[in-house]
Amino acid sequence: MKLPKFIVLLLLVFLSTRILGQENKNNEKIEQPKHSVGIGAGFTTGYGISYRYLPEKLGAQATFLILPHNYYSSFGATLLYKLIQRQSSWFYLYQSNLYSSYRTSGFNCGCPSYEWFNGFGFGVELILGKHFGWNLMGGTGFYKNFDKFTITGETGLYYKY
Repeated sequence: MKLPKFIVLLLLVFLSTRILGQENKNNEKIEQPKHSVGIGAGFTTGYGISYRYLPEKLGAQATFLILPHNYYSSFGATLLYKLIQRQSSWFYLYQSNLYSSYRTSGFNCGCPSYEWFNGFGFGVELILGKHFGWNLMGGTGFYKNFDKFTITGETGLYYKY
């Protein structure tokens, strides 16, 4: 009767040291640059030139595009929350907002128009070397001033410094 208790106790000791060893390995700090600049394209994050700042877990992204001859502008702001970080990738949640303005064309009208877009979901950044990252995001989005709700996709290519 004492032998099975001893074996169970011995197994618990060995398993707990193995688990603690794995936990320490995953908590090692992986250094990544905090600033990124690149191009982004997304239905709820925006189109155009993009800047990211991600110091630790919580960060932000700003994306904008202005086409004066086409009377189009797009301004996006996104919050990022890093969940898991590895050497070659990281996984995160995002919440995005986009303001888009343009002029409609039609009979006797060059009327200015605008739309709000909002999205949330998950994303992954694939590290493509020391200074480059490719982002893929997917989730749900509210389109055309919150009248339409559907899935969304976003992407971006960034230079990190």
